[in-house]
Amino acid sequence: MKKSIIFMLSAITALSLVGCGDTSSKREKHDDSEKSFFETSPVVSDSSSVSEESSVPKETVSDESVEPENNVPKINPFEGLEVQFDGVSPYVNISINNSKCEPRVQQYVTFKAEEKENFANGDKVKITAEYNVSDLTSIDFEIGVWEQEYEIGGMPEYVTDFSKIDTSTLDTEIQQYMDSHYMFEEHSKNVMENGSLHGKTYHGHIMGIILDTTFNEYCFGDDRNIFFDHFVSSDIVHRYQLIAKQNFFNDMDVKNYYYVEYINRYAIRDHHDDKGTYEYDEAPQYETGIAVFIPIKNVIVYPDGTLKYDLDIDHSGDISDETAYFNCISSKGDKYNINEIVQ
Repeated sequence: MKKSIIFMLSAITALSLVGCGDTSSKREKHDDSEKSFFETSPVVSDSSSVSEESSVPKETVSDESVEPENNVPKINPFEGLEVQFDGVSPYVNISINNSKCEPRVQQYVTFKAEEKENFANGDKVKITAEYNVSDLTSIDFEIGVWEQEYEIGGMPEYVTDFSKIDTSTLDTEIQQYMDSHYMFEEHSKNVMENGSLHGKTYHGHIMGIILDTTFNEYCFGDDRNIFFDHFVSSDIVHRYQLIAKQNFFNDMDVKNYYYVEYINRYAIRDHHDDKGTYEYDEAPQYETGIAVFIPIKNVIVYPDGTLKYDLDIDHSGDISDETAYFNCISSKGDKYNINEIVQ
């Protein structure tokens, strides 16, 4: 009996020792697990490196294969664009050349100029850029500048103020015309003797003005006894500019006139007057004058001062300065602004 009790106590003690050993083993394993957790946590929580990578600008991200839809660079499509001007102010035309722009701009961007009938020096024209496709998912850029202004300048233009340009070229042209049409040093004795003008066409023209008749009436009518003898003098008395008014400018074929007015004096002879018939050299001689207006039309000035104009110069004259002025100048006042040019 005593031995049985001792055996039982020994068994209980052994079991107790086994339980304590299990508890120690479990605690050690638990401690190892906690130690492992704290050693790896900095790797998991290292958010600083992730944050720096996500703050890089989208266009500089190296992995381009997974760019989001709007992750594209903005560009200025106007770089390399050539806006060209042609024509005469205020009728300047605009053309756009994108051949020097980036290839992708040439492919996907359209440029448009603002709609206006005419452009002039000093005007500013707005050019607008826009995509020429509706599906933008395949485009690897975004328009960063949508419009740009260009100022028109340095184009030839119709003269609107002749006092501001050098008119010496025009004056020379007009004087040469005057010399060939209105100034004759020699007399027209051959007209009386031979009954024809022998190429002296403007003798008859001048006499027609002096006698307020026509060329044919002078040559073949009752006035043919009065003959042109010679040119006496010529003086420039006025210069005028006529500029088409704004509301008529587009409709007028002649945009401007540059007029020079002369007063010419001539000696004529009356071969047959109230006192009888005279030989040419004995016929009474007297002087008379006419007002002559000679214009140059559509004068254009270039940036270097060169002038271009219509070559079909004409002329008009009358024995009355007032009549000549009305016919050439003031009758055009409804559609032209008239000013005398003071030099």
